[in-house]
Amino acid sequence: MSDTHTDSSKENSQKPGGKLPVFLRLKPKSLKAAAADRVLKIDPPESSRAVMGNKEYKFDQIFDENVTQIELYKRALFPQVENVLEGHDSLFFTMGASGSGKSYTTLGTKTTPGMVHLAVNTLFRSLEERIGDYEELERASENTNPDKTSTTIEASLFLDWTKDNLQKLAFADESLYHDKVKIDKAGSYGVYISMAEIYNDKVFDLFEETSPNKKRTALNVNTDPYTRKTFLAGITKIFAANEQEAYRVLERGQKLRTSHSTGSNDTSSRSHAFTCFELKHKDSHNVVNTSLLTIADLAGTERNKLAKTAGNRFQESCAINQSLMLLGQCLELQRTDEKRYPRATPNAVAVHVAAGEPAAIVACGEPVAHKGASRW
Repeated sequence: MSDTHTDSSKENSQKPGGKLPVFLRLKPKSLKAAAADRVLKIDPPESSRAVMGNKEYKFDQIFDENVTQIELYKRALFPQVENVLEGHDSLFFTMGASGSGKSYTTLGTKTTPGMVHLAVNTLFRSLEERIGDYEELERASENTNPDKTSTTIEASLFLDWTKDNLQKLAFADESLYHDKVKIDKAGSYGVYISMAEIYNDKVFDLFEETSPNKKRTALNVNTDPYTRKTFLAGITKIFAANEQEAYRVLERGQKLRTSHSTGSNDTSSRSHAFTCFELKHKDSHNVVNTSLLTIADLAGTERNKLAKTAGNRFQESCAINQSLMLLGQCLELQRTDEKRYPRATPNAVAVHVAAGEPAAIVACGEPVAHKGASRW
């Protein structure tokens, strides 16, 4: 299956001001799940309806425990990647309780690609020989719209194989999605990767050089006065010349994300992580236009009593729950088509959603007790 993609999936992609696609993915049942005290009962997947107590939730699609990463990607994220290749910004994020499978969905494993890897594969498969020269793209970018707020560097210079001990990821061909997006525009392209995390309400660059004696520098979230787009001042952007360089850049950033063990998850993410793919297109007149794909792995909601959090873990949990509450307010504003923010916030997902940019959500849940139920 290595066909050029048609327009058949565009119905799954949100248009500015349109309905926000929301999907539910059920995680394979674990031994711990049987003790859950809240149950989510669902109708067969084609009904896209879930009921918990006296509340009913509707989804664009419900994926059961047997769904593959490719099946989820094709339905939920591929249309967003297609949107970015057409020159528009898009957002994809996962949310749910701690331990419900969000990080697996987004980041995968050493042998199973996550959504970020499948997106990289589609980008480079679609662009192929259109990937341009880094120096030429940077010169054209300086002439078009000088970027004084970030640092750009080539992946070949950024990656230190001897220090990082990064492994070459070699995903099996059948684990990748082979469709590609047809590119109609002439010119060359560049793929720039940046990664950040929101930890205790502060934003940090996951590509920042760290050491035991060096305190991390928090980034400022600013708004461009002309485009009204938000950006992270001082973020590092890595130019990847090919797919394997991009995979290694992603692995480098993931190693620095904050995680700790809690009562509900042995490797609980203690921050919201953002992977951004900035696509630069240089046309025949040396004019550069950009589009941005943001993939966010949000930290899970927690009940502090169940997770047995205390001290720093309790502080982290409070920050996570508060930011997710704010995100809920922004989602409600997007649903009612109101263009205002609840309050100033570093939460990049909330800013994207409140701005009405095309997005897709995957909610993750864990089955309990019997088939067709989930911890929520």
